[in-house]
Amino acid sequence: MEGAIRNLIATEQHAVILSNKLFSPPLGLFCRLAVDTTEAQRREIASGELFRDAQRRIRELERTLVRRFRNALADIEESSLNQSLSSEALTPVNI
Repeated sequence: MEGAIRNLIATEQHAVILSNKLFSPPLGLFCRLAVDTTEAQRREIASGELFRDAQRRIRELERTLVRRFRNALADIEESSLNQSLSSEALTPVNI
């Protein structure tokens, strides 16, 4: 199971998909790993390096998504501004 988790962390490129595959009950890999464990064992899993690596990777993918969204928004705003300026340049002004 830990090998499958490490593989997902290394290969999945979408934060939501990775999060669901790792943490969504009942089929998330961490959920399956915690089946038939004690509270203390679940706490140990949740405080372990593999769990932290998974959370770190999800945050990294989320930051990448936010960066892409901001860049796309900036491109749209720039395009909109350029279109607005072009339209104003062509609009006759009555004095």
